[in-house]
Amino acid sequence: VMDGVADAGFWGLLANASLRDWPAVNAAYDDVAALFDGYPSNLVAQARLDSVEAALNVQAIDLATERLSQIDPTRLIGSLMEDRLALLQGQVALAKGRMEEALAVFDTIRAENEGPLGAQATLLGIETRVLNEELTLAEGLDQLENLAVAWRGDDTEVRARRFLGELYVEQGRYSDALKALKGILIAQPDHSEADDVSDDMQAIFVDLYLDGEADQM
Repeated sequence: VMDGVADAGFWGLLANASLRDWPAVNAAYDDVAALFDGYPSNLVAQARLDSVEAALNVQAIDLATERLSQIDPTRLIGSLMEDRLALLQGQVALAKGRMEEALAVFDTIRAENEGPLGAQATLLGIETRVLNEELTLAEGLDQLENLAVAWRGDDTEVRARRFLGELYVEQGRYSDALKALKGILIAQPDHSEADDVSDDMQAIFVDLYLDGEADQM
């Protein structure tokens, strides 16, 4: 039986992960991981996967790699967490410059998973290919627009719409960029990135009205 303090630490880590509070997950992980033996294996697997995502989200790639090495993939075969592990492995591969390996993972998950992980994998594939010029700007926009219509309500929507805004700006489509970003604030006003989205919109307004881009529209 775990004591109250340890129990609070474990459940607090899972709660912070659900809130996408990655710094809090990283801060608590080592202390909580020392107590994993006292908890059900499915919850421990979830906590380990959360910890990898937390490391990735603060660009701690070596830490993410180390935490991945602590996960036994054979224990996740056939579970809902199998695709999540594969997606995290793909993200680590991408962060380490192994682009083709990462894209193969993203494409497999996209083809086999119609849920949130499939949408996330789709977005990662689009981002990677556009940024590495394997897709043209027009092709990337077309795929992003389809994803933004088809997938709503989570971090993937926010990230897709922010990237869509960036690409619209590159094309000089400022009105479309503002519309894409405004859609985030309407749909998810309390999202953790809402302030960043507002900053994105302000930067576009500056380009338009202070730097003279509006005169060229």
